[in-house]
Amino acid sequence: DDDDSDDGCGPGVSSSVKWLGQSRLSLVLLRQFCDLYERRRQQLQQEEVAAARLEDHRQRQESLQRAQQAAQRAEREQEMARQARIQESRHQQELQLLAGIRRQQQQQQQ
Repeated sequence: DDDDSDDGCGPGVSSSVKWLGQSRLSLVLLRQFCDLYERRRQQLQQEEVAAARLEDHRQRQESLQRAQQAAQRAEREQEMARQARIQESRHQQELQLLAGIRRQQQQQQQ
């Protein structure tokens, strides 16, 4: 595309002007590409940060849920132990009552 039409600048100058124009266009396109690339890079970085925050939040929720479940298990175990103590206490009272009745019966028989 070497169109050296007479533009008053002499031979070869027109093609140099064209080359400069194309270079300027190339620089503009390169700048646009770099800007687009940088925006995309920042967007990906933000998405990575958001994904990391989401994962961190999920892990904290799971940890909290495990802690709550452990606390509930501990409460159930404490309640079962309390009920067992109550039952043992009642059983001991019944045994003492029966022992008292037997002593009374033995005393009456004597």
